Amino acid sequence: AVGLEPEALKPLRTRLQLWGAALPLCRWDDPYVWDAEHRIGIAGDWCAASAEHAATVEGAFLSGEALANHLAATPAQPAGLSLGADGGRFVPIEGAFGGAPGQPSWVQPAEAGGGRGGGRGGGGRGGGGR
Repeated sequence: AVGLEPEALKPLRTRLQLWGAALPLCRWDDPYVWDAEHRIGIAGDWCAASAEHAATVEGAFLSGEALANHLAATPAQPAGLSLGADGGRFVPIEGAFGGAPGQPSWVQPAEAGGGRGGGRGGGGRGGGGR
């Protein structure tokens, strides 16, 4: 459709990584990142234009699909790299897993009245046994 041979759109390298702590605290508010100069693309569940798809398998698929569509249509145009008011930014994922509104559920709230050195022992200064 864009006049390229199918071999021109084949990735040079791919990698899939799964890990236990894969719940992102923030999402990038663009669905993918593409650096046309270096020919590097990034997609994943943390790249989500909407909070609804952040940190989901569906979000990861949609991110990859959006990157593939961009590469098929405009591979020479970078996307998702700009920062600031007119570019991308990290946005906190709020309540995506049943937490209180305004706070990710996997972050423990600070206890009221707590301060430095409130735990057991000598406030983190060593001191050994008593």
